[in-house]
Amino acid sequence: MTRTRLRLLAIVPPGLPAAARLRSLRRVELALGSDAATIARAAPRAEVILYSSLAGGTPPFREVWPHTGLDLRWVHSFEAGVDRLLTPELVASPVLVSNARGVYTESLGEFAVLGVLWFAKQARRLVEQQRARRWEQFEVELARGRTAMVLGYGAVGQTCARALRRLGMRIVPLGRAETADRRRMHALLAQADVLLAAAPLTPATRHLLDAAAFAALKPGAIVINVGRGPVVDEAALIAALGAKQVGGAALDVFEREPLPPEHPFWAMENVLLSPHATDRTRAPHWTELGMRCFLANLTRYRRGSPLLTPVDKAAGY
Repeated sequence: MTRTRLRLLAIVPPGLPAAARLRSLRRVELALGSDAATIARAAPRAEVILYSSLAGGTPPFREVWPHTGLDLRWVHSFEAGVDRLLTPELVASPVLVSNARGVYTESLGEFAVLGVLWFAKQARRLVEQQRARRWEQFEVELARGRTAMVLGYGAVGQTCARALRRLGMRIVPLGRAETADRRRMHALLAQADVLLAAAPLTPATRHLLDAAAFAALKPGAIVINVGRGPVVDEAALIAALGAKQVGGAALDVFEREPLPPEHPFWAMENVLLSPHATDRTRAPHWTELGMRCFLANLTRYRRGSPLLTPVDKAAGY
């Protein structure tokens, strides 16, 4: 399957800490960089491409694909999401695609717990009262016994479900069978105290959580998104938050990133906002976790074994 020296093009942001590990690979001809010149020079001969779609760090893959040649056999995404990677040409090609599925899930599960407790314990009020040196007692909610609907029950969704289950919450998965029938999905949402989105972005999931979905929720429910930003119709969520149909939202991902400074979310007291950073752990460093996944797949690729985290290109995840 491979030549004596495998030609690897790593299109990653400049200064990615874990990229240094690529330079010590044996029997690998490495080209590393996200600039146009490196891509134009190395992509036509590359057999393997390691690609990161980190915001602001690399060109979109649709600009990379025209430079690739007939030698390309495999593309690995440094992230779990592949919606920015899967061009129609790549999907139609015989090129293998894999991703970092399951690599960053533990921290996302912890963010899900934070989102639930932030609103249940009125954490913003706690912080504001402490700053004002104001002693003012109030009542809080119990997470135990509440129902969390988990939209997208893959690696991220299951990890978040385990974390919320440890709080004593009841978990109801929302998979393709439930979301294919909107009436059925909306009936289920009426039971939700928490709606957690962990779904990949596909044509079927784009704006799946829209005005009708938020209207179907139990009044005052909390929305958490740790999946892909455009799964949530942000205009509809803003309206639902303003009307108190949705009690609060804990968001790590957005339709547009970076979030523009004029965006309403910044000023909304019932929104907990993370700049798509909740999976960027310090120890172990998140880039090291991502690199371990790629290197494990690389070992299997060179042996001719099935990849550990293959992507179904037709399904989009």
